Parts: sequence; C-alpha cells; structure tokens
Amino acid sequence: MSPAVEVGTVDEDSVRYDVWGFENRVSNESPHRILPEKVHRGRVRKWREMLDHWDEWKGKKPDKIVSRACKGIPSELRGEAWYCLCGAKSLQSLYPDLYENCRQQSATLAVVDQIGRDIDRTFPDHILLSTEEGQEALRRILLAYAVYQPLVGYTQGMGFLAAVLLMHMEEDQAFYTFLMLIEVYFVGYFSDGLKQLTHDTEMLDILLEKKGNSLKKTMNKLGVKSLFFTPQHWMSLFSVSLPWPSVLRVWDQFLAIGPKIFFVATFAVLEGVQADIKARKSTYPEALQLFIRVEPAQAHENLLTARMAKWSEKLSPKLLLKVHIKADEKRQHSRKSKSRT
Repeated sequence: MSPAVEVGTVDEDSVRYDVWGFENRVSNESPHRILPEKVHRGRVRKWREMLDHWDEWKGKKPDKIVSRACKGIPSELRGEAWYCLCGAKSLQSLYPDLYENCRQQSATLAVVDQIGRDIDRTFPDHILLSTEEGQEALRRILLAYAVYQPLVGYTQGMGFLAAVLLMHMEEDQAFYTFLMLIEVYFVGYFSDGLKQLTHDTEMLDILLEKKGNSLKKTMNKLGVKSLFFTPQHWMSLFSVSLPWPSVLRVWDQFLAIGPKIFFVATFAVLEGVQADIKARKSTYPEALQLFIRVEPAQAHENLLTARMAKWSEKLSPKLLLKVHIKADEKRQHSRKSKSRT
C-alpha cells in the first residue's frame, strides 16, 4: 500500500471515498486545512531535505524537526516522516529480517482468535481496511508483533494504531513503526493490567487540579471521571475520537515529541468539550458522549492545534516530571494501604 496523498475535495456523487480514503465522511467532518500551494511546496521541500539527511538533522537540529512536525507534516511525506521520527527506519536497518522471521512463526490460538474478531471492526469504512488485502496486511502485522513480544501479545486497540500506519506506509515499514510505538511510546499501555494507562490517567487528574481547575470543575459537576475517556482517546491515539485531519496532526506531534502529547492533546480536547457542554447545557449522558467522541466543530485541526500549542507551553517538562513523581507516590501509597487490609 503506497502512502496516501490528499487530492482535494471531490464530488460525492462521483466517488464513494473522501480524500483520506474514508467512506461517507465528507459531509459530517470538518473541512481540513488547505495550505496555499507555495507554502505547501516549501514545506515539502524542507521535509524532503530533512528526510534525505535524517541522521544529520536529528543530530544537529532536533528542535527544528519538532517545530516543523508541530506545523503539520505534508501528507505525501507523512508516512516516511513518521517512520523516521520514531526510529523505525534505524530499527529496520539493524534488523532487516525481523518482520519476516516473526511472520514465519505462529502466535497462540487465543491471540489469533482475538485478532480475527477485531479485524473487521477496525476502520471498516476505509478504502484499504474494507478490502481483504488490507485486512490481511493488518492481521500479519498484529500476529508478527504478538510473536515478537508474547508477554504482551495482542490487546484491543492495537489494531487501530497499526491500521493508521498501514494507511501511510508499506507493510514492512508499518510493522517496524508499530513495534516502536508499542515498545517505546506506549510502554505499559497494553500489558501488565494496563497499569501505565491508569498511572497516566492519575497524572492527568493531578494536572487538571494544577492547570485545568475549570475543566476539572466541569467534569466533577457532571460526574465524569478521566478514566471514562482516556482509554479510548489514548490507546487509539485519538484515531477513533477526532476528525481525521486533527488525528493526523496529533500523530505528527506525538511521533516527534512523545507521550507528553497524551496530556497536551487531552487538555485541548477537554477545552473544546467544555465549550460544547456549556453551549448545550448538557447533562451526564450527553456530556459523557461528548467527552468520548468530540464534536467536529470543537476539534477542527486549526482550533485543536492552536489549543495544543497553548497547553504545550503550560505543561512543561519540569511540571510533568513533578506530577509523574506524585502519581508514583500515590500508587505506592495505594499499594501499602491494600497490603495492610
């Protein structure tokens, strides 16, 4: 599967799919940002230069890479950029036979069955994932990872991550990129009882108390807890809860910056949800749905990325480290309390 290229708006009567390959999403998703042609060509040229000399840029100008990723990676180079940003290209060059070796081995029957049940439910409205070819490629990647890391195996949610990658790059590149995502960016999210997800949700609650008091008050008033929505947002990296252009912008920043973007994007999302709740005067049932699947108008890529830039400044590395330590202390205190009882 070749990387997807945005081709502009198309007549809905003449084609079933939008510019990202999704069926019937044109009418119910916010329009994506279309840059002036000169600006777009300039960004393509700059990214092409970086990707052609990646090790040099990564060693000497990592901040420039991050800055450009935050502005949005050109669609025709997005897959290649993600592949480089997370270190998958380097990994594949070191272990070129890893994917094939894993494919030659068999996962457990339980894992095979689990993956088989989820394949049909993974972006079934996408032009690639609605085909047998696309579904089999996704199956191969997930099975190969389960062989590579049998202690983790397969957990629901992994398929969405691998599928997004398949939409943007070749199958072997998608495997190595997926491996880096799970092993480096999502450490502990899909194993050991999802303890890292719980820990990071605790971090989010502490951050809300420190920097998002108004957001926290809205949640408390409605009886909405962070753990009600963080699994869906974070374990799919927002791919099932935001308009697609916004999903791609979150992924650009996540691959360039790392897990900090879990918190940055969540604060940006919650700000939009809060505005929607106030406008609608929502009660618990409707509000919970807004927290889980954000209304497109409140998650347009320009609006969302502007909010992300603001929250990225507020959620400094120093603050995140302090909050991480505090969440660790809370976890240890909870363990001691349980052991006493």
